[in-house]
Amino acid sequence: MRALQVTRNGAPPSEVVEIASPEPGPGQVRIRVSAESLDWNDTDRCRRRVTSIPMKPPFTLGMDACGVVDAAGKGRTVVLVGA
Repeated sequence: MRALQVTRNGAPPSEVVEIASPEPGPGQVRIRVSAESLDWNDTDRCRRRVTSIPMKPPFTLGMDACGVVDAAGKGRTVVLVGA
């Protein structure tokens, strides 16, 4: 799958890369994303400012997304795959 990935901290240093499609773990779902936005939290993570989810590079941008659930991990009791 294609992902917008940060490779080093600074003014959004990113590139589109091919990465393996992750399998959802227990209690997680995977979404086939059709649209995504970058918000302030994404740009703050790039600059290593205070964020809700701090991460070290490399990491994939995109905290806001919409799409269709295409897989669910164990422990999910109400997930409509394909909805």
